[in-house]
Amino acid sequence: MTDQFETPDINLVTYIKAIKGINTAGHYFKGDQLVIQFPITRNEGNMYREEYLNSPFAMYDATKRNVLQLLKR
Repeated sequence: MTDQFETPDINLVTYIKAIKGINTAGHYFKGDQLVIQFPITRNEGNMYREEYLNSPFAMYDATKRNVLQLLKR
């Protein structure tokens, strides 16, 4: 088992890749779900998750998701 960070959260993936400038290290499918891997430790990944959740990007992503849901109705 590896200690690299993995996440299926596409918003977190985008934050780590675009804002933190860390390229992905691979991916795999867990059933139908895409899981992205990063060459960072789980602790670093969890730290970036906290940063993302406390940033304006999380509110942007949630607002966009809600507006898209309204448009589907």
